[in-house]
Amino acid sequence: ASRRLREEQNSAYERSLAQDRARAQERREAEAARERAEREAKEKAEAAKQEASNLQQWRRWRAQSLRSEPGPEVKDAVRISVRLPSGERAIRKFRPEADIEELYAWVECYEPLQNKEEMEEDEVQEPERYQHAYKFRLVSPMPREAYNLDAGGSVKERIGRSGNLIVEPIDEDEDDGEMEAVS
Repeated sequence: ASRRLREEQNSAYERSLAQDRARAQERREAEAARERAEREAKEKAEAAKQEASNLQQWRRWRAQSLRSEPGPEVKDAVRISVRLPSGERAIRKFRPEADIEELYAWVECYEPLQNKEEMEEDEVQEPERYQHAYKFRLVSPMPREAYNLDAGGSVKERIGRSGNLIVEPIDEDEDDGEMEAVS
């Protein structure tokens, strides 16, 4: 009877020890998963911070490289009025041969261009290993026509003598099929 009692106690002890080991293993795995999640969140935050920094640097760099607005001597200049997401209306003239990307760059760099102190700094270099993507599209409201960069072309070819455009944000998960130009 005492031997059977000892065997039962040993068996119970072994079961308890196995449960303790399993709990310890689960705690180690949970701690490792938590550390991994913290590390990934920190890396993601640093990447977002770097992306924002690169975007600001790119905007200042691109604003410096924008061609100046044509003067009155350019008779066929294209006048563009853009409604910004803030509700503000921005108006500028472009040379007729200016690429549509120049218009997109002007809209993207509108804020840095308004902050004269920021633009008076020394020349800013293009950020290394940074591929800029415009997160908006320019759209003519009536008739509705999207002026996408993929189609290329000059401002005069795509828009004409003048145009009223709206800045329309592009969602990250939006299909590329919806972004096709109507032109």
